[in-house]
Amino acid sequence: MTDKSHDIKIKYFSDYPYSIAFGGKEIQSNQYYSKLNGVFEISYLDYFDKAALDNVDIIHFFGHSAIFYSYANHLKLKYPKIKIVWSPTFYTTRFLAYYITAIIASKLPFQNIFRDLRGMSKLADAVIVNSYPERDQLALLFRADLAKTKVVFNAVEDLFAEEKLSEGSDLQPLFNGDYILSVGFFDERKNTIGLLKAFLRSGASKIGKLVLVGSPRFSNQDIASEFDKILNENPETIIDFGYLNRDSEALQSLYKYAKFHALVSFLETPGISNIEALFHGKNILVGDCSPVRSCFGDYATYCNPNSIQSITKNIDKCFSSDLAGGDAILDFALSKFSLNSVSDKISSIYRRVLIDG
Repeated sequence: MTDKSHDIKIKYFSDYPYSIAFGGKEIQSNQYYSKLNGVFEISYLDYFDKAALDNVDIIHFFGHSAIFYSYANHLKLKYPKIKIVWSPTFYTTRFLAYYITAIIASKLPFQNIFRDLRGMSKLADAVIVNSYPERDQLALLFRADLAKTKVVFNAVEDLFAEEKLSEGSDLQPLFNGDYILSVGFFDERKNTIGLLKAFLRSGASKIGKLVLVGSPRFSNQDIASEFDKILNENPETIIDFGYLNRDSEALQSLYKYAKFHALVSFLETPGISNIEALFHGKNILVGDCSPVRSCFGDYATYCNPNSIQSITKNIDKCFSSDLAGGDAILDFALSKFSLNSVSDKISSIYRRVLIDG
């Protein structure tokens, strides 16, 4: 039988412009595009092209904006043959409050985000989540069909491991001395302020540095101002390196020579930079939440993101201890988070929604 995959046309659509928010799900969509475009005919949906959906087979939504339900509803009416794949990237640590609110919201006589996400769950032909806790929450809060909700882990390009093995020895350190690395957006959910405060209280701050790679995305101006103030007052111990492309030698070097990677978020699913650190054989310090623990198991050190004391204690633990690392961590990462393996699963989902009709 001839493989007709290259004849399948797929459009990608994200809930935020990349210029406003570029994070994990945007990286994820770019990964799928770079890996699968050619296997399928994939392109990004042009918001202003009236003919953009002509002859399209699948539209893949990334994000959980409530507006997606309105889009999907109109889409199904105008283009009933187009299949919808949805990657919601949704999880909450306040499940009980959301569960009660979802029940109340379902009775209200007007649109709301809970009804819209429930409607999106019903309209989607396939739902892709990054962990089993996310899948279970979608089912409980928004009645997502478990049979069509697929768990596909976040992934990192296998090139990260290949560069570590082949070219990593040529990379030179960018800093003298020991440092902790934290890669990602700086915002409330990432608990950036908590990390900075905990680091400054730690013993590690007396003998090492904290290196930040990323860009601010705070929604609260007071917290943004506090972030700037802490950086300005501690230029010798907290280094804001700014945003670096994921394939840059500078970022590879920072991963290679870091003592460990820290991302003490209130919530991750489970965090692309955490996986990148594992691909460099590094230990990771993470905020304890169900999706993160379900993905990393014993291959992470967990802290309570609500407690500065807990973060501080575990910073010093990771900084001073000889935790197992290197090849054992790399083998674990390759076995679970390889983009080659993940892209095969995404391909199967695309084909299946078309076969199932």
